[in-house]
Amino acid sequence: MAGWIGDLFLLKEDDPHFVVGLVSFLLGHVFYSIHFLHGIQPSHVPALVFLSLPVYTAYACMIMRGLWPGMEKKLHLPCVIYLCVIAFMSFCALCSLSVHPSAGSALAFVGSIIFVISDTLVAWERFGNPDIHGVMETYVPAQYLIMLGILLA
Repeated sequence: MAGWIGDLFLLKEDDPHFVVGLVSFLLGHVFYSIHFLHGIQPSHVPALVFLSLPVYTAYACMIMRGLWPGMEKKLHLPCVIYLCVIAFMSFCALCSLSVHPSAGSALAFVGSIIFVISDTLVAWERFGNPDIHGVMETYVPAQYLIMLGILLA
């Protein structure tokens, strides 16, 4: 539901609508994260999974470094927060997969990675290259895989 609301707000190009769309998607990722972590204790997650945190962090830093120059200063903090939340959501999906390995958990994790890619494309389109393609081609499968994974898990 949060993604659909976010989609509606992102149809407008102005900053207030963009921020409301960002917040809508952010809430969706928070709900996904809560679902993925439900019933999981940090001690249950294999130590190897935590080695992915520097990869997520490096990815987020690399994306922000590339987008920073083309982004209005007032959008810096909201975009950094959003990027951290979506990276955390994907990490939570990985934690869920590592603790509860199943086809559903695997689909949700793959969907989370595709969602990160989709939102990266949205950011590049908005702040870097307006001619970029592939947003909807990644967004739709990402949402589908996450929801299918949740239903199957």
